[in-house]
Parts: sequence; structure tokens; C-alpha cells
Amino acid sequence: MGSFNKCCCCLSKRTSAIVCTLIMLFWYLYTVYDSLKNVFKTSNVILDIAGFNRGYLIAELVMYSIAFLTVFILLIGILKDSVPLMKQFNIIYLVYLIVSVANDAYSSFKLHRFMNNLTVEDLKKYNEALGNNSVVYSSDDPDSFNFDQTATITMDRFKEVVDVFFTYLVAIIVIGIIVDIIYYITTRNYIKTVEEGEKEIEDIKNMESAN
Repeated sequence: MGSFNKCCCCLSKRTSAIVCTLIMLFWYLYTVYDSLKNVFKTSNVILDIAGFNRGYLIAELVMYSIAFLTVFILLIGILKDSVPLMKQFNIIYLVYLIVSVANDAYSSFKLHRFMNNLTVEDLKKYNEALGNNSVVYSSDDPDSFNFDQTATITMDRFKEVVDVFFTYLVAIIVIGIIVDIIYYITTRNYIKTVEEGEKEIEDIKNMESAN
């Protein structure tokens, strides 16, 4: 695990842990904001078509809020050199990682099924929910597809766009999981280093007291 001692190789272990934790903190702050927006602004029509419910969005909000809080407490622990505040990260963030990977797999599966079962009527409802005036045809005329609000969108073309979106989404999810895992391993190793350092100091103090 020597190559996972810190996430920023050009910085010291402590500075690296602080910088990476700050980056993750701002990222989770954004995900909490985005999830909160989804809870209140996502149309029921869109949720029904995609096969989700508002409870799922609330669960995501709770999940990202927990990740934000554990990283925030971790940052305080690093700045104060407090092992107890840092050690909570080892368990809570690991649980978050497991739940997050399961959630990503579930949402990807739902999106893939949504793509394969989308009907013309579903697409019309989707456009109406977004405030679009698009009319969906079954023709395969490439000239009938554009991004104008009064555009005519073919089902085949729509599926092509969603296929590309799904590919990018999966790539982003995989990259995100890798980043989260590397961050967890490097941070846990840093916490272990701090813990061992404190134990050595305590052992020295006990030896001096005994003498």
C-alpha cells in the first residue's frame, strides 16, 4: 500500500490530506445542493416515466449529506490532530462507499431499462413536463432532429442521444468510484500514520514516567 500513502504526491502527507479533503468537501456540498434541488424540482411525471419515486431522491440526499458531514468532521480532525474525529471516517465513509456503489448500479440499471422501454407517449409526457413543445415521430429522417423547442424529435434519434448520454454517465460513475476508493484508502492510511505516531509518543511518555 506504499503507493497509497497520500493523494497528492507533491505535498506532505498532512497537507495532501487537507487539500484532498477540502476538494471532496466542496464536491459533496455541491451534490447535497443538487440532490436538494432534485427533491423539490423534479417533476412527478419524469419520476414516473423513469421508474423512480421521490423517496429515492430523498434517500440520495441523506446519503450525500452523511458523506458531507463525515468529510467535514474529518477535516476538523486533521486540522486539530484529533484521532477520534478522524477515525469516524474509516467506518462511516466505508459504509457510504458501499451504499453509493449500490446506488450507482441501481440507477444505471433503471436508466438502461428506461431507455429500452421508452414509448412515444412517454417521450411526449417527458417533453411536456420539461415545458417543451416537441412532437415525436416514428420516422427516421435525420433532418427532423434538432434542439429547437418546436423541434420534431424521432424516437430513434432520441435513443441515439440517450445511448451516448448513458455511456458518458457510466464512465463518470466508474471514474467517481475510483476517485472515492483512492481517497478512502489514502486518507485511512494517513489516519493510521497519525494514530501510530500518537501511540509512539504515548509509549515514550509512559517509559519516561516509569523511569
